[in-house]
Amino acid sequence: MGTKMEDNNLKTLQFNKLTNDNAVFFKSGSDFLSLKYNDKEYAKTGFFQMFPLTYKDNYISVRESNEDADEIGIIINLDDFNEETVKLIKEQLELRYFMPIVTNILSIKREHGFAYFKTETDRGLCNFTIQTGFGMVRKLNDRLILLDIDSNRFEVNKSTVISSKHMRELEMLS
Repeated sequence: MGTKMEDNNLKTLQFNKLTNDNAVFFKSGSDFLSLKYNDKEYAKTGFFQMFPLTYKDNYISVRESNEDADEIGIIINLDDFNEETVKLIKEQLELRYFMPIVTNILSIKREHGFAYFKTETDRGLCNFTIQTGFGMVRKLNDRLILLDIDSNRFEVNKSTVISSKHMRELEMLS
């Protein structure tokens, strides 16, 4: 028999794998998705991407929408579910992980430790502010992720045509 710490570590490593065969997601009267799993019904569930920047459709933690956010299980791959379920779950994820894509940078003004952006995004015109010098611009493969002072994320694809001046400024901020 292991120590209490070893037992807790082992318990931490165990999880319920949610699949199309053992989990049924459905819309209830609210904006939440309900779940039937192992003969138990969960009225409200929340979805949390374990790797939101790299594996958007993989490793999704499904939790009860309660104060403790108890984990019900993990979706290893969203493609394991039928088309309707995938659509429902993606709608929930889009609400939680809203991240406009910057299509054009109109201006960047740096002042007193902040960078003020005026941009065009796939959701329309957007102004936001990031604090400079604190890793608020992160390089991730072929894109940059900008984190503003309100914890909103914005994505800049390196394939997006952005002026060389603005691209240099972004590189200096990363």
